[in-house]
Amino acid sequence: MTRFDSLVGTLIFLVIGGDAWTLRGLARTFQLVPLTSAPRLSSLVGGAEQVFSTIFAAALEVAAPVVVALLITDVAFGMVSRVVPQLNVFAVGFPTKVAVVLLVVGASLPFTATWISNQLSVSVGAALGSLHVA
Repeated sequence: MTRFDSLVGTLIFLVIGGDAWTLRGLARTFQLVPLTSAPRLSSLVGGAEQVFSTIFAAALEVAAPVVVALLITDVAFGMVSRVVPQLNVFAVGFPTKVAVVLLVVGASLPFTATWISNQLSVSVGAALGSLHVA
């Protein structure tokens, strides 16, 4: 991951209000589990499992359009290499794949920000809902 990717990720996190959600979630944990008591271990494990499974599913949903576009591009280049064997598919294919990925990411970016915001609120709410005081 380059510094530019990290910067873009941080900016998207700030634009969708992720910092506010994080602070609200932190404040809510002190309401649910006061400092004088401890949460049950089973509720922590269940909450962590639920959050990680939600995040993993969300990552797959975000990456799915790009993976499908790359699969279609690879299939198309496979057919082109059979029809025109003189063409060096590796020389043409790599820049084309980069262009296709940038096009798909650019087209899906406006929809991704609001979707990530909704996913963040759902996952934080689910994690906080799983906390129970012992």
